[in-house]
Amino acid sequence: MDGMTDGVVVGYDGSPDSDLALHWAAWEAHDRGARLTICHAWTPEYLARLLSPDHIIAVDLADTRLEAAKEFGAGVTVNSSREDPLRVIRKLTEDLGADVTIEAVGVPATFELAVKIARPGGQIASIGVYSEPTTLHLEEQWIRNITITTGLVDTYPTSTLMRLIARSTPGSSSPIASAWTNSPGPMTCSTALPTLARSRSS
Repeated sequence: MDGMTDGVVVGYDGSPDSDLALHWAAWEAHDRGARLTICHAWTPEYLARLLSPDHIIAVDLADTRLEAAKEFGAGVTVNSSREDPLRVIRKLTEDLGADVTIEAVGVPATFELAVKIARPGGQIASIGVYSEPTTLHLEEQWIRNITITTGLVDTYPTSTLMRLIARSTPGSSSPIASAWTNSPGPMTCSTALPTLARSRSS
């Protein structure tokens, strides 16, 4: 990772919290006179494909994100403003629930849903960034033997992710190539933020 120690790196996923992080990082890079690198997070559906599950089910409120989830491997999509995700998942799994759920939003309602739709003995990966208290209903879950993990990437899968990225340059046939919005090369703070703003509005 030579050359990264002198710069500022920030992750951005379009959420309000990542907006704050981006603005902080831009000022920090400006004050240091350092390069700003913005890493845009892609959807968890593509990573789920590496495990070859029977079903990959994406739940969201936005049809545009659900369409993107299909491109990344989701076989079933549920718009929770129109359908009950719990009912759909129970039907697909013969009333058992999902083996693994991934909560990637960071709000109480989505965490509680991720716990509800997991099967007994299932795993819940909560990778969203929370800004308010969230409840785990142990009065319901104490007997279900679930496992909940939290936090950001622990670097264990980094080598796999780097290989995927190396094979997935813009224009390649890899599914992850569609995650690339542009490939501008090294950027300064003054050029990175306008580029990001244009990509969000398009």
